[in-house]
Amino acid sequence: MTKIQSPKMVVIVSEDYGELGHASYFLTLCRQWDVKVVIPESRIGIADHLNPDMLFAYRTIQDCEDLIDRHEPAAVVLFSGYLVYTHEPYSFIKFSALLTRLKSKAISVFTSDPLLGIDIKLLSGNFAVNNGNDNSVTHITKRYIKSIYLAGRLQVLRRQFANDVHIYPVPIDQQIKRNKPVYYRSVSFFEDIASKPCNEKELVFVMAEIDFYRLQASRQDYLGDFLETINALAGQGYIVRVVGTPALETLLKASELHSNIQCYGTLSFSQYNEMIDRCECAFFWNYFSFSVYRRILTAKPVIFLDEGHMVSMFPELKSLGIKLLFNQQRPPIASFDSLTKPDTFRLMQEESAALCREIRRYFEDHDTNELVEALGRFK
Repeated sequence: MTKIQSPKMVVIVSEDYGELGHASYFLTLCRQWDVKVVIPESRIGIADHLNPDMLFAYRTIQDCEDLIDRHEPAAVVLFSGYLVYTHEPYSFIKFSALLTRLKSKAISVFTSDPLLGIDIKLLSGNFAVNNGNDNSVTHITKRYIKSIYLAGRLQVLRRQFANDVHIYPVPIDQQIKRNKPVYYRSVSFFEDIASKPCNEKELVFVMAEIDFYRLQASRQDYLGDFLETINALAGQGYIVRVVGTPALETLLKASELHSNIQCYGTLSFSQYNEMIDRCECAFFWNYFSFSVYRRILTAKPVIFLDEGHMVSMFPELKSLGIKLLFNQQRPPIASFDSLTKPDTFRLMQEESAALCREIRRYFEDHDTNELVEALGRFK
């Protein structure tokens, strides 16, 4: 009797932490596949939740291509954020050449889409996020030139991806101008998380590296105000955990911190998500994050302290992004002083949980058969 082989898939993940979240969620729907997951060498230690037998590290695009040649997949799934995340090891030219070769081999390409399919005028986007305190004319000019280059690079990649399958963990609106948009959802994935009770009096603040530098450059007193706030919350009996860049960890630990405050420059995927799933309330400086809708789809309170770097870089993303992720209800931006007022803070959590339950129902009302159909042709 001939044994039926499972279809093969290679999943390539960028350095962006959120894309690892997307990829991990997506893989819960691909259990019948023979999957290899390639993660940047610098991130391999974070992915402690994945089976080591399916996990491979890469330093260059060539490493990814070598694995593809060995594994011979029917589909390659790119959780690369269109290379919006601009760090190496991605090389634009080599990555673009990889896409061309995949298509020449008739390998199907699936890609995540951080821009939600919106026809954004990319050259008007602002990629010039400062990552330091150098505001000299020379440095500002270099950032501006880099911004134009990155916008042009992104424009080319979007055209290359135009006819591929775009995958979204949120319901897809008909306004999206893509040939093959696919909404994927795993009910059991979020049901398992929702069933976990939250630990009262535990708060988690999550700040992405790009938002840390953006806020530092634009609001000089911001970290001082934040430090005052978390010290006040810790004084009220909360266990406060701050997850962010190592630079933020260093700054906070150099300050006078209440003993109830814990800072983390990096965490493994399992450690991070255990905190996110179990805390009484989670705080973000970014509307668009996998961790955000992990909280939303488990109907647990999430409070925003800023709109975030994606809205800063692409203002056009704001209206449709809010429509897709939050069912047309823009969550408020909380002020630090509101968090330290117990009655106000409690009301904010109750309103957030109610909004999350409503959004969850909205997500559940949308069909996800497109992904089943897209993957089914390989079986």
